[in-house]
Amino acid sequence: MTLALIIACILLVNFLMAGLFSLVALWAD
Repeated sequence: MTLALIIACILLVNFLMAGLFSLVALWAD
């Protein structure tokens, strides 16, 4: 795995987690 691919995966996971968190926050509200 290249460094760029690792960084891309980390960014993608962070983006998905942020989206999931905002959805949960909207649901709970």
